[in-house]
Amino acid sequence: MKGQHCCSKCSEIEYCPEKHQEAHWKYHKKLCVAPQKKISAPVPSAPPVPLKGSVNEEEEYKDNCVICLVNVPDAQMCPCGHSAVCRDCTRELMTQSQLCPICRKPMVGFDVGVYSGSLGERGLWPTSARHFRELRKKKDPKKLEVLDACLALGKACGRVRDFDDARRYLKRVKEGYEEQLGRDSEKALETTSSLIIAARMSDGERIEKLRDLLKRMERALGEENVVTLHTLNEIGGELQENGEFEEAKEVWERCLAGRMKVFGEDHKDTFESLNNLGVVYDDLKNYKKALEYYKRALEGKERTLRKTHSETLMAVMNTGTTYLKLRDLGKAEELYQRALKGYEAQLGKDHVSTINCA
Repeated sequence: MKGQHCCSKCSEIEYCPEKHQEAHWKYHKKLCVAPQKKISAPVPSAPPVPLKGSVNEEEEYKDNCVICLVNVPDAQMCPCGHSAVCRDCTRELMTQSQLCPICRKPMVGFDVGVYSGSLGERGLWPTSARHFRELRKKKDPKKLEVLDACLALGKACGRVRDFDDARRYLKRVKEGYEEQLGRDSEKALETTSSLIIAARMSDGERIEKLRDLLKRMERALGEENVVTLHTLNEIGGELQENGEFEEAKEVWERCLAGRMKVFGEDHKDTFESLNNLGVVYDDLKNYKKALEYYKRALEGKERTLRKTHSETLMAVMNTGTTYLKLRDLGKAEELYQRALKGYEAQLGKDHVSTINCA
């Protein structure tokens, strides 16, 4: 961090002297008119003070993420009701003291399950696992909400390749769901799928077990159930990693058709399927077909996310790389330059994503 700033009018600390400082000033432009002074050390948290100003002034940015000021559907409110935070900005809050940037009130009561899940989707699975472990210690292990948290914890452990812990948590969760909801309940079957992924077995054996489970899911939940489609997607991933590209393509095409029917074009699961098909067509060296799917994923993310969102920038990179393989150097350079500018603006010039893009 390059320094900390404090508004001399309301004593609010802002951790970043650049983008987030601007976000603070935009929010307070009608409430704080005094210049901001730079401080060399954190200011002790003051007791929460209600925001001054009219309701309209407070509402102006209330539904926007307090960090990036973008109004996005996945933003959730802090317990104090002052601030919303989108999934793309959870990293900023996690690196600080988890205080509301507006009133400096500790974010006690923030939905740890949703918050940690958001971190997990951003790739911060070790942090996510730590939060879920804390939640697990403080709750009744027989409650469904704790089973849900432990299911996410098991998945988090799997993402960081801590398969022993993943199996331990998932086995306990599976038994709990089967006892409370039934063996063929959605949650029990979802946990079984995660347990198979984390199990010690050969790739071929894992694929067969997932296929057997998929048949159970289709009978119990239906072919268009979200969990069924997720397991179908996992089977495609196992096949692709095992070098069975044609079979993976067929499975992922089926998964895409199901997700298009359930979610439509503009949904993160649909984007995942489009990207997967781009990957497998790239593996098959059918770059024109890969480009078709990468472009569809990019266009969808541009419609639903901001153009500098990390997911959008990744889609820009994938599309640019495919143009490069098709020897369309002009289009490839255009997309790489766009991705580079986006990463520099969002992450800085020294971030690994920016360096890789450059």
